[in-house]
Amino acid sequence: MKRLTPVLALCCALSYSSKAQEKPLINSGLLIADAIKLHDEGKYKDALQAYKQISRNDTNYVYALYEAALSLHADSQFVEAIRFCEEGLKQRGERHREPDLYTQLAISLDHSGDKARALRIFDSAQKKYPDFVPLYFNQAVTHIRADDYDKAIPLLQKALLINPYHASSHFRLAQMALIKGRPVDGFLGFATYLMIEPTGGNQAQAIKLMNAIAGGDEDILKYMRDRTAAPPDNIAEVETIVTSKIALNKNYKPILKLDDAISRQLQVICEKLVYDKDEKDFVMQYYVPLYISLLQEKRFEPFVNLIFSGVNIDPIQKYVKSHKKEIEKMVIDVVAYTNEIKATRELNYSRRKAAAFRYLPDGSLIGQGTVKDKTETGQWKYTFSSGNITAKGEFNAQGKKTGVWSYYYFDGTLKGTETLKDGVLEGTSIDYHPNGNMSETVVFKNDKREGESKTWYYSGALSKIRQFKDNKLHGEVISYYSSGELKQKAQYADDLMHGKFISFYRNGKTETEAVYVNDKLEGPCVGYHENGKKSFEGNYKADQLDGYWKRYHENGQLSSTETYVGGVNDGEYIAYHNNGKVRFKTVYKKGAASGEVVYFEKDGKPWAVYVFDKNDIKSARFLDANGKEIGSSVAKNNKLQLTVYNQNGTKASEKFYNEKGYQTDTETVYYPNGSVRTVINYKDGELHGKYTGYFLNGKKDYEYSYAAGVKDGYYYGYHLNGKVASEGWYKDGIMTGDWYYYDNHGKLKTKAYYLNGELEGYKEDYYPTGHKRVEQYHHLGWFIDNTLYDTLGRYLNHIDLPKLSGPFVITHLNGKKFIDGKVENGNFVGPKLYYYPNGQQSLVENFKNDQLHGPLKQYYPDGKLMSEGNYDKGEKTGAWKYYSRKGTVSSTEFHGENGLEGIRTYFNTDGSTDVTFEYVAGDRHGWKKKYDPAGNLLYQVRYEADVPVAYTWLDQSGKPLPEKPILMGTAKINTFYSNGKPSASFEYIDGKLHGKDLQFHFTGGTWMESTENYGETEGLLTTYHPNGKVRSTGNYASGNPHGVYRVFNEKGNLVEELNFYDGDYHGHVRYYDDNGKLINQAYYYYATLISDK
Repeated sequence: MKRLTPVLALCCALSYSSKAQEKPLINSGLLIADAIKLHDEGKYKDALQAYKQISRNDTNYVYALYEAALSLHADSQFVEAIRFCEEGLKQRGERHREPDLYTQLAISLDHSGDKARALRIFDSAQKKYPDFVPLYFNQAVTHIRADDYDKAIPLLQKALLINPYHASSHFRLAQMALIKGRPVDGFLGFATYLMIEPTGGNQAQAIKLMNAIAGGDEDILKYMRDRTAAPPDNIAEVETIVTSKIALNKNYKPILKLDDAISRQLQVICEKLVYDKDEKDFVMQYYVPLYISLLQEKRFEPFVNLIFSGVNIDPIQKYVKSHKKEIEKMVIDVVAYTNEIKATRELNYSRRKAAAFRYLPDGSLIGQGTVKDKTETGQWKYTFSSGNITAKGEFNAQGKKTGVWSYYYFDGTLKGTETLKDGVLEGTSIDYHPNGNMSETVVFKNDKREGESKTWYYSGALSKIRQFKDNKLHGEVISYYSSGELKQKAQYADDLMHGKFISFYRNGKTETEAVYVNDKLEGPCVGYHENGKKSFEGNYKADQLDGYWKRYHENGQLSSTETYVGGVNDGEYIAYHNNGKVRFKTVYKKGAASGEVVYFEKDGKPWAVYVFDKNDIKSARFLDANGKEIGSSVAKNNKLQLTVYNQNGTKASEKFYNEKGYQTDTETVYYPNGSVRTVINYKDGELHGKYTGYFLNGKKDYEYSYAAGVKDGYYYGYHLNGKVASEGWYKDGIMTGDWYYYDNHGKLKTKAYYLNGELEGYKEDYYPTGHKRVEQYHHLGWFIDNTLYDTLGRYLNHIDLPKLSGPFVITHLNGKKFIDGKVENGNFVGPKLYYYPNGQQSLVENFKNDQLHGPLKQYYPDGKLMSEGNYDKGEKTGAWKYYSRKGTVSSTEFHGENGLEGIRTYFNTDGSTDVTFEYVAGDRHGWKKKYDPAGNLLYQVRYEADVPVAYTWLDQSGKPLPEKPILMGTAKINTFYSNGKPSASFEYIDGKLHGKDLQFHFTGGTWMESTENYGETEGLLTTYHPNGKVRSTGNYASGNPHGVYRVFNEKGNLVEELNFYDGDYHGHVRYYDDNGKLINQAYYYYATLISDK
């Protein structure tokens, strides 16, 4: 009978149908640049559509969210802008964009009417990023929008102490000065704004307001009359002169050829200002010294022309072009003054130069500490430009680093520590991964690495132990797998590999043994298969293969014997099949083979005769099993169209070679039945272009592209029914970007993102309904967190393992424990327990270094055993048993070191044998024997290396009849019982069942009928009792039960009613007694048990 194999899946399927249309590989950098242009053109909605194309797993995703928030805000979609900012702040990556996100979030909150929350965001963000000027500036704007000017002014002043070049803060502070009735302060502020941004967005407004001040407009005078506090006396005196318009009198002599109200008033202000070192007023200490110096240092004229250079006035433009040196000298003076403010953040001008504590730029960082005689001394702290710490430590009196220095990531996590003495590294330096796990330890002696150094994986697992001497690798270097097993041992001398080298598989068995001399392979080299058997042995000389080499199949049989001179074949070369028979022999001379080469089948019979000329194929003949020629190809004009034949005369492949001997154009490979298996494209000997595989039914199996021998382009994998199974991009041979995986019915099961071939970002699993089931976050391929959702896609629970260590506990929809395990350094360790929603244990696994290791037991919801066996380092080992729900054994099997070994037996529910298979090294090899419930043999099929090669059945005396061949895995088979009645009727095509599959009872009558589609059951599968009544019936799709499956007893009463989706229980599962009375009912939701009664 066909077997039902419901799986207790932990992850289910996804929701939306796949489409055979390439999903574009997004270049997010270019896309964002284009979207910013659209934003600048006022096309906000178009910009948003561009931003929304960027996956949340993209390295620019947070950048896209931020820019999208700007466009949403500009489009007055403040609520959406808030949502985008909050989404960006939730992300793990691109933390350097957090200050901008906080700023925009607060701005949009303010505009949405939530001023209180906006101010809270500003306050909390300033504590985290104390030097991020936009936070202060925009908080000031929020206060200005609420007419709360007194709260805005100190924020703008603080912004200008941090960054005197922030032009908008000068402009806004000048506006505040006017509103507060202090026109001179405003005049100086506007002039400074124009000095920094003469063509800025507020240029026209600044000039307009300066003109109003200069002309004594009534609005300016009203502000003065209404003010509640007067400026300092000496500024008040200047204010009187300005408002009197003395400088506008024709008797006042301007020092500029440019003669207008603004320049006249600015001149008189500069002439009359007097600095007072004891005055605490901001304008007095910040602006006054600068403007006094402009006149004293004769920089006034270039200054005025510079601030008006954004205005298209001919005299100004001529001056700017003809007085570049004067303007440059003025700018140098102004920058020196401004930089002193930036370096000290000292408001008082008289104390500024003497200030020992400095904020000094160091690239994109800011250093904060004491400077003595131009030398950094004492404790210093370095911050990012936003004010969050990046490093701290001490300088000695000579300005050399000394003591312990600490370094930090942008989020404040410790990045590393080092110890120095007089600027020289001394002692242990420690580096950390961004998650806080240790990354590397290095011991320094006099600024050179010395002694033992260790490195760790992101997970915290030990990666490598190295020995250094005088800053060079010297001694043993030991490497480990991320799961903790030994990976390599190597010896080094003076930074070169020198000595014995040995590598290991994860299972602990040796992979390679070799010797290096001065970084080059030298002497004997031996390799092993993962099963411990030898894979090759030979010698190296000066890093090149040399002498006699042997290679082996995994079963221990010789694969080839070869002779090398100087790294190239030179001498006899013999290749062998894995049964020990010779495959072909040839002789190489300096890497080239010439002459006739005979190829043999596994049975030792010749199959093909090739003629080579210096490795180029000149002709080929193909022979049948009797040695008769069945086809040939001969090169013409040094080009060859080669058609290869199987021994039965069917075409195996067609390929082309150019005049240089390189394979080129299209190669077509065929199944034994003549249908196309693969279509491959080449260019000058390399894979290049489309590579397409086909199922036996003619539908595509997969398709992707190569470029210069490397996978590059879009990949499609298909199910046998033609629906897409997976799709995504390869770039330079590596999986990249979003990949999509679908079930047999076209529903998306999983969406994952790859970066450099590793899982990165969010991996999402879905129910077929489209609701999200599980979301996992990965970094560098490591699992970081897990979020579980209910059947409607609503948040249920969350596991966060930032350091990749800790308890792994997931609950069911009802809140009861589902999974209980432990993770250490990214690897599951110890028992991992699974439970049904009713609290009954469903599965017990044991892990060692992230591999199943030790006993495994699986249970039904009622506590009965479902399966049991053992694992050894991730592989099944020893005897395994599987049980029916009634407690009877349903199958047994034995696993050796190379997979299934010996007899695998399937049983009927009454304990009788259903079918047996013989296995060798994981392949069906030997007899498959099929029985009826009474123990009568229906047929037996012999397999070799997983391919059916012959069949037979029993004669009337109970002895097997002579074997009938199954040629190339293909045959129509009709077999009989020993009583002469039909037992089975089915067909193999290329080793796969296809078409009607019928089995009969010993006494006559149909036992089972189904339809096979190249190895997958498709449609209705029905079995019958000997009395002719239906025993079971159910629908299959793509080889899996799909829909309702019912089982009846011989009386015709229903005993089981099961519902499936793509092989997993889904819906009600009901069991009845022999009289049809319900005894148990469970409900599954896409393989997850919800209830059991």
